[in-house]
Amino acid sequence: MEKGTYKPGSWFAIFLLIYLTAGIFLLWRNRYEGLNANIIGYFMSAYQYAGGNFKDAVNGFWPPMTSWLL
Repeated sequence: MEKGTYKPGSWFAIFLLIYLTAGIFLLWRNRYEGLNANIIGYFMSAYQYAGGNFKDAVNGFWPPMTSWLL
């Protein structure tokens, strides 16, 4: 190939590598960011519903539909 010829595949590969590297770094850096008291409460309610313990799963703070969807 001649010098200065445009190759679209090479630019795509470079930007894809940069994008994947940044994505992996940000996922690793923020891996515990989503775990807060609300998420843990949703999971505990969903766990109670899945186990058939409907009496103890109901609480006044979280609506049951979100736990059912989990």
